[in-house]
Amino acid sequence: MNYFFSLLFLTFAIVANAQHKLIKVNQKNNRPEETSIAISPANPLLVAAASNINNYYFSTNGGKAWKEQTLKSVNGTWCAPMVHFDREGKLHYSHLVNIKEKYFTEWITRIV
Repeated sequence: MNYFFSLLFLTFAIVANAQHKLIKVNQKNNRPEETSIAISPANPLLVAAASNINNYYFSTNGGKAWKEQTLKSVNGTWCAPMVHFDREGKLHYSHLVNIKEKYFTEWITRIV
C-alpha cells in the first residue's frame, strides 16, 4: 500500500512539473483578438505573432520573452492580421484594409 501511494505521489509530481509556463505576450492590455502566430522553419527560436488591429510581437528565444510593437500602413490597418515565415525564414505580415471607394464604402476591400 505504501508503494502505491509513493508511486501515485511521484506520478502527480511528474505531471505537475510537465505543465507549460504561461507567458503573457501582450503587455498593453488592449485585449488582442484575431491572433496569428508563426514559427520560423529556418530557426525555430524565431517566433512572430500578430493581433487586431495592428499589434505585432516577436521573440528570438522560442517564445520565452517577447517584444511588442504596433504597425502602420499607408493603407491603414483594419483587421485579421496574419504572420507567416517562408522557407528561408523571412517574415511576412498581411492584414485587411478598408479603402473607401465608390462601390465599396462599407466593405473590407484589400489584403495588404
